Amino acid sequence: MANPIITGVHLHHKDVEWTSVRRKKGGVELLERQRVVLDMEAEKPDFSAPETSLTLKKQCHQIKGLICLSLPTDQVLLRVAILPTDDEEEIQGMVELQVDKFSPFPIEHMAVAHEMLDQHENESRVLIAAVRNDLVETLGLAFTRAGLLPHWMDVDILAWWFLLREHGKIPNTGRHTFFIMDEDSAELVVVQDELPVIFRSLGPHRGLNDPEEIEELAEEISFILTSLEAEWGAGGSSRMSVWSNEPASLDFVTTLSEECGMDVEVHDLNELPTLSEGMARRSLRKGAAKLNLAPTNWLEKERSRHITRVLLMLTALFLGLWLSVIGVGVALFKVQDGAYTKLQAEYAGLSAAAKRVKEIQANVNSLKQYANRSHSSLESLREITIILPPGVELTSYTYKKGKQVVLRGSAESETPIFNFIEAMEKTELFSEVKTEGIASRRVRGQPVTEFKIVATLPGGEGEES
Repeated sequence: MANPIITGVHLHHKDVEWTSVRRKKGGVELLERQRVVLDMEAEKPDFSAPETSLTLKKQCHQIKGLICLSLPTDQVLLRVAILPTDDEEEIQGMVELQVDKFSPFPIEHMAVAHEMLDQHENESRVLIAAVRNDLVETLGLAFTRAGLLPHWMDVDILAWWFLLREHGKIPNTGRHTFFIMDEDSAELVVVQDELPVIFRSLGPHRGLNDPEEIEELAEEISFILTSLEAEWGAGGSSRMSVWSNEPASLDFVTTLSEECGMDVEVHDLNELPTLSEGMARRSLRKGAAKLNLAPTNWLEKERSRHITRVLLMLTALFLGLWLSVIGVGVALFKVQDGAYTKLQAEYAGLSAAAKRVKEIQANVNSLKQYANRSHSSLESLREITIILPPGVELTSYTYKKGKQVVLRGSAESETPIFNFIEAMEKTELFSEVKTEGIASRRVRGQPVTEFKIVATLPGGEGEES
């Protein structure tokens, strides 16, 4: 099975930027990167207007694959929280309680998602995101009308965070502050020992050479960092990295350093890939475990509409054939005895039509069975990704529909592997889980334990063919 294409889409006023990637052996293949300016008079498109969808369909029809649409950071509430549990069901309930505390809107009006950042026994650090339902629905409807159904909705700042981490810009120890200023807005990320403790939007900006803007930004960043210490404690030596796609003035660096009391380093944001590429690569890396603010019923409705269209076509064909059979049957009933030979010939034709009807019925039943995605490859991968413990890396995932899933991977020791096997045995997705080899060896002087697991799907066979 070919690796799926994943496309990150980023909106910037009237610009739509997208990047398509695909996993390949040994890394990630960059397939396409484009940026278009939507052909419309307004400076900022109205995504609730049908004409915007028509423009998207006309100018962005080249977008392909599974789509991840990024949301502006200033439209999303983001919080990092430490929860006293490692149980996924309990985490979900606690996340909703946290949103109810920090959101100015009722939770029933919000789309909520979370992503696991770190987990230890009886403790989980999670990133919580909440955004108004009307924004999600408006963007989703606009892109769906254009034939570009978003499979995921992520947040701009998380793409920048991913790119900084992937390019080795995050220090291993201590507290470090990242100030990111792109075309759209200014944003702040603070990490402690490689793990994020805060994601914050500072809103639109006028640039790094405006004296009034410099003073306001420095004061706001200082206030955020002071509040941070009250919540997370002092983080030891602290440094700040400024990432901007425009040169930072000496006044800005000096003011920021004095106001915040820390050394300031300046970097060119253009050293990193584009935000849309960061979004695509983040989606490819995180998979089903990635924070996703898109409603799950979008994909279910799309599949349901497709199946309904097929069933209606088959039903119309079936009814047409059936009415033909009835009509011919009535004619046969009324025909006189003298037309017996002719009736025999017509009967032969009807038999062929009846056979075709049975074939269509069989196809309809087969389609219904195929539409059952409860044991699909995507569901299996989602379940495996959820229960995959830290320290275990999958190197191979083979799915055989209706039969089994074969996993290969490695870890530094056997303990997380056995934990993974135990977790798979507890899930109701697989009827049987077998271990077909756990072997340890040394790679570059480091111990590595490799494993192979065969998980049988309900109704499947336990042996790999």
